[in-house]
Amino acid sequence: MHGSLELTFPYSAREHVDAYLASRPGRRLRLLVQAPGMFIGGCAILATVLSALNSESGFWIQATSLISLAAVWVLAAPVLLKQVALRRCLRDSKSEGRVQETRLISVDGFVPSARWAHSIPWSDIDVVEETPQFFLIEATSDDVSYIPKQALSLEQTSRLRSMLPRISPRSRWPWAT
Repeated sequence: MHGSLELTFPYSAREHVDAYLASRPGRRLRLLVQAPGMFIGGCAILATVLSALNSESGFWIQATSLISLAAVWVLAAPVLLKQVALRRCLRDSKSEGRVQETRLISVDGFVPSARWAHSIPWSDIDVVEETPQFFLIEATSDDVSYIPKQALSLEQTSRLRSMLPRISPRSRWPWAT
């Protein structure tokens, strides 16, 4: 590719999982896993408020345990999700022998790994996003390609930004993506 930038960095399963969970599909999955806890907690709070308005006493004691359970669910679910994803990435990387990651970027398109034969044109890519740790490129339906910022020099970072089309700012709200 003319005017291209080839980036090579060591593969890290932890970075791979962090990048996936920072992407839109990963944020949606995390929200989906947390949803039951948010629903149970919201219902318990609503039931407590309604019982207090109807001058019924004693329900808040039962609701406290439900709210505590919901809070633990909402806080623990992302940690468990990350551990499951990390184990999957470690298993896959061992079976594939992943040691190095290579990304080829040009103004015309993107090659997500050395195993790809053809470039994916930018018009076929859904989202290009920049987070504090990564550049995320949603080029395939099954995974998100990432480029860790720590593996780039300042010159490579500025060249990469100039080649990447329409970098989306990260949405503040995960459900707004």
